Amino acid sequence: MGLGKLFSGKRACDTRLYSIAQIFKNNNWDVIVLNRDNINHKQKLDKKIKKINVKPFPLNFFVELKYIFINRKKTHFLSLYTGHCFDIFYYYLLCKIFNKKLIYHYVEYRSSFDRQSIYHKINGWLFDNFFFMLADGYITISKLIDDKIIKLGKPTIKIPPLVHKNNLFEFKNNSDNYFAYCGSIDYVSEIRMLILAFLKLNNEFDLVLVIGGDSKKIQIFKNEIKKHKNIKILTKISNEDLSLIYSNAKALLLPLKDNIQNNYRFPQKISEYASHSGYIITNKVGDIPDFFDEDINITYCEYSIKGFSQALENTLIDDNYNLIKKGSFNVFEKHFNPFIYTKKTELFLNKI
Repeated sequence: MGLGKLFSGKRACDTRLYSIAQIFKNNNWDVIVLNRDNINHKQKLDKKIKKINVKPFPLNFFVELKYIFINRKKTHFLSLYTGHCFDIFYYYLLCKIFNKKLIYHYVEYRSSFDRQSIYHKINGWLFDNFFFMLADGYITISKLIDDKIIKLGKPTIKIPPLVHKNNLFEFKNNSDNYFAYCGSIDYVSEIRMLILAFLKLNNEFDLVLVIGGDSKKIQIFKNEIKKHKNIKILTKISNEDLSLIYSNAKALLLPLKDNIQNNYRFPQKISEYASHSGYIITNKVGDIPDFFDEDINITYCEYSIKGFSQALENTLIDDNYNLIKKGSFNVFEKHFNPFIYTKKTELFLNKI
């Protein structure tokens, strides 16, 4: 609960929540997804997972209340993914009324977001300091957030970004004469840094940028770089095409600023890259070094034009290239495959 357009796009929350729903299913729980969309139909995603589209804000609260009331006898947990204080307070009250337990997916430190409106700044501060405490149990994504919950003395389980195998596609490697990046236009400063690093190279490679987000901002950005014929921007592509890009890229890039936001979160893209045996180039931020080892399953560099440019150049001569690609897939199998968290999730639910 708490989101709209669930499982209909390529957002990090879609991938993560679908994977976590599979974990619940694997523990023999039925899952009902209350999706905030103005479409009146039910969608069966799986044998034990059903998506129900409810009205958008504010009518969603009345429709969601109806479904919670109808299913109250067989419901044990309400699982909430939101960043709004009103949402978590509303479901906290419902849990008290119906004697249910509230699980909150804590995956972002919202007070750290840049370029926020006055409402979101106030809401984020209140949420991270007070309202997050209303849940009975927490599914977290990073050590910093997990430590915050442990101090509360409430049940928590740390689950990194996941990729369900149903979302993977097998492709034969046809070409590797390009580097690739996938992310939101909101990270335009990081993308610009990557472009400057790429332009320092003297080779025949292309740079493929798969960018999502605000279409107007993307168009403005396209106009900025249209003079560079070896830089290609792709938007609104299918999962199959995205897998093809991941599988065939010489390297997959993930520049991360060393700030509060990136230290508290854990980027979904790194699990997607690893699931495609990607040769990943990134910098050491947050929990990433706890999962990936230099020159074994990843390549680290400093966050700078010079750092990424040198790492891109080294990709072409790295003797460990194939071992690193194989190693990144091993990290996916060991840490980012949802089903390895089945037993841990069962123990977590029993503690709530």
